[in-house]
Amino acid sequence: ARVAIEQLDLCTAEIVRQTAFARVAIELFELKHPLDDLDGKQLELRKMPREHFDSWRKDEAADCGDREAEALLQPLVKRGMKAEPSATVKLPDNEKAFKDKMAWARDQVHLLRRLQKELTGRVRSLRFFERVRSLQCEGCDAAAKASAPKSPSKSPCKSRSRGSSPAKGRASHSPNSKGHAIALAGADLGLLSCCGHTG
Repeated sequence: ARVAIEQLDLCTAEIVRQTAFARVAIELFELKHPLDDLDGKQLELRKMPREHFDSWRKDEAADCGDREAEALLQPLVKRGMKAEPSATVKLPDNEKAFKDKMAWARDQVHLLRRLQKELTGRVRSLRFFERVRSLQCEGCDAAAKASAPKSPSKSPCKSRSRGSSPAKGRASHSPNSKGHAIALAGADLGLLSCCGHTG
């Protein structure tokens, strides 16, 4: 789980950095290509990076397919919109054509989309590991309670006879059941490895 937390932290920091970089890169692209200097086709192309960026931060960033990821991403986008880029932003010298420079500015948004997908995956991965650890702890607790000697005077249910079977849903352990605590304690519970949710 510690590695998953570190990876998630790196991803969130990269989203803030890339949001700031993309914002300034698009502003620079627009500044270097004033409207009065462009023909009709170029005017249409000039709008594309800005449209992609606005669509991502206003619509796509609010739909990660995971509520926890969405709640985490929104503040990151806001921070990136106010932050200064950590690296100097300049149009690539090797791209001389207007269309190529437009594509470079637009690609900064594609990077944000990939980071958004990565964030969702990191959130789900961390949730999965945390749920596994939680089930392990619950299993150990259940095993400890099952193996502890029981005193009739301290039984939580005095009306229950000594030979009665465990209540439905309660874990039952034999001396050889060590190592199966998770499965027994959560026999009616499924943990989805793809997202970390239980059901």
